[in-house]
Amino acid sequence: MTQTAQLLALAVDALKGATLAGDRVYSALDWPTTACQYPLIYCKTPTEEKESLGRNGPPSFNVTATLKVEARTEVGALPNGQSAALLEQQLALMGQQIQVALINNPALMDELQQVAFIRTEMSMTSSGHKELGDIEVAIGLEFFQSAEDFFPLPSWDLDSVVIKADLLNVYDPSGTYLDPDFPDSATPAPRTTGPDGRAEGGLTITLNP
Repeated sequence: MTQTAQLLALAVDALKGATLAGDRVYSALDWPTTACQYPLIYCKTPTEEKESLGRNGPPSFNVTATLKVEARTEVGALPNGQSAALLEQQLALMGQQIQVALINNPALMDELQQVAFIRTEMSMTSSGHKELGDIEVAIGLEFFQSAEDFFPLPSWDLDSVVIKADLLNVYDPSGTYLDPDFPDSATPAPRTTGPDGRAEGGLTITLNP
């Protein structure tokens, strides 16, 4: 079952270490940023559209989630207007790095039917003695959802808990047991320490309905 939140997490993982931002790749805008943190990348999935595949049969959809990846950076003042040119070069490079990191990323692409679209938008502004800029790469992630994706998650009532202990300091030096409780942990006989495969102690907890 593919969900938009899952795709966002995969995108963040794919982008870390793949651009000029290094590991400064985030999926929430809930913390302050300062100049020493640039360049950095913000990821979000603000929109999702489900297109029905027909009126007949169980519900099924082609889903397109818009992944927006915003890269921000800054350049200090340089003579002869070189700051703006350098900033534009860095933003263009980060935009390309974002696409290279995501397009055909195995973990991400395995969840998709196709990349429906890619749109980029760059903006720059002057602030004091530095140039600030960002480039936003919007990517349409198309995937399939069927009726099974909307069923409630299965659950079971928990009536009791049984705890068994195969001890190290209580053991049978030579015993070998058929169908023991702990077959994979038993020390072969003859033994000088446990476990021996049987339960020497236990506890059963019955839960109220």
